[in-house]
Amino acid sequence: MASENEQDKEDGEQPGQSSEAERDRAAGEHAATDGRSGDTPETTAAMLEADLRVAWAEHRRYVAFAGLLFLVGIPLGIVLSLQGFDLAAALGLEGVDELFGDGELTASFLLTNNTRVFVLLVVGALTAGLLTVFSLVFNGFVIGYIVTPIAAEEGLLFVLVGLVPHGVPELFAFFVAGGVGFRIVVCLLGRARGTREVVLGREGWRRVAVLLVAAWLLLAIAAVIEAYVTTALLELLVS
Repeated sequence: MASENEQDKEDGEQPGQSSEAERDRAAGEHAATDGRSGDTPETTAAMLEADLRVAWAEHRRYVAFAGLLFLVGIPLGIVLSLQGFDLAAALGLEGVDELFGDGELTASFLLTNNTRVFVLLVVGALTAGLLTVFSLVFNGFVIGYIVTPIAAEEGLLFVLVGLVPHGVPELFAFFVAGGVGFRIVVCLLGRARGTREVVLGREGWRRVAVLLVAAWLLLAIAAVIEAYVTTALLELLVS
């Protein structure tokens, strides 16, 4: 087992200094024990599971913050929709549907569009998180803006059936991507202040990659659900 100083070096933190990385490592240590210890040889699946557990412990509060930003945008969209604000005109579009691209709503089309948002939420870290913040709030705003007239015309049940089946995994994947972006910003700041030797370290980047792949798989599942399950449920509801 690595010493405390060796582990600090591996995670990119200077020994003897208390920082965000140390707290994250402590939070994930117990979660990883079952996957990384034992008398039997570790399998790849067990190692990935352990990495995912630690990665979640490291990122969960950032994921929660991302979800909060999204929720902030929803009531803003609802209020402006009720006041008759023309979002399409404000953005120079012919219709709000242009925000989602022009194409048949297949799983591949949906996944391609959602992957763009997913990547944007992560690389927003390069703008000190400002792009990530804007994207989360704006997407929440658009949801609130769009569902308001639909709920008024078709009812709340129609909105829930049209959003919940695919929206739960899709939004969670977006929140994870945003959380990763925010944590990278915090780690960059730690590096700039000298409390970290590197931004994340080899092990840290590996855990980030595992978490992002898992989140993207949720995004893929959501695209399939939206293309086939949600559509079928809505057709049943209106028939």
